[in-house]
Amino acid sequence: MPAVDKAIIKTLAAFQVCVSLAACHRAGTSSRSVDVNASFLYNMFLMTGNVDKGTGKPNPNSIYHLRRLWALGADPGHTNSTAAFLLGASTLADPLSCLISALSSGYGIMHFGAAEASLKSLVAIGGKENVPNLIPKVK
Repeated sequence: MPAVDKAIIKTLAAFQVCVSLAACHRAGTSSRSVDVNASFLYNMFLMTGNVDKGTGKPNPNSIYHLRRLWALGADPGHTNSTAAFLLGASTLADPLSCLISALSSGYGIMHFGAAEASLKSLVAIGGKENVPNLIPKVK
């Protein structure tokens, strides 16, 4: 099992680099180095440049909300990229190739648009103290 564990860690690291490069390409920015002492999500935000302009560090609230979003989205159904990953895996392709197919399918504007819009809305809301002002607008 140690070889499997090592392969999973390498695959997740490759996934993180691919996501970072795709996000930076889309935004026209450069990827940043990781913090080896930080979490996977912290580094995902850091590498893609999703950081506070003042501190240069990822917003802890953004990391918290993405962690919750991933947990909620993991169970109800598969996204296009998840289906692409599983289809690739069903052919017994290596994990990195499966991730590449998932990222390729997810790069299109029709796939990540809803999640991106949700994250922009969360940023616009700012914090729970602003929710009461939002409720009349939603109604």
